[in-house]
Amino acid sequence: MLKNSQPIMQSTLYNQVLISLFTKNNPPWPGNLFIPEVNRIGSDFEETVKRPITASNLVAIENSCERAIVSPLTPQVRADVRNPKGDSLNVEIKIGAGSVTLGKVGAVWEAQKNMGTLV
Repeated sequence: MLKNSQPIMQSTLYNQVLISLFTKNNPPWPGNLFIPEVNRIGSDFEETVKRPITASNLVAIENSCERAIVSPLTPQVRADVRNPKGDSLNVEIKIGAGSVTLGKVGAVWEAQKNMGTLV
């Protein structure tokens, strides 16, 4: 990620969100064998967002997102998913005082970070 044309070196929250959402449960990440179950990573997020866009699937995406990110270190997670038009999705994830925004147009994910609200 870049900010003012410079690489962002501290992206802890952003990296945590991307790893949590885009590491699949099936097959599981091999490193999960070495860490306690409560700290294991992996989600069904990618499979959930591939479903047809309906009101119930938008709620399923929010739930999948929150399940993937909630951990002992990030107990307060709130996801808000919107479908502005067609096959586009906007996902805003609030973790404590920070937030990460992801956008999906068709099959392409775009990620932006609101640097002003990250902890």
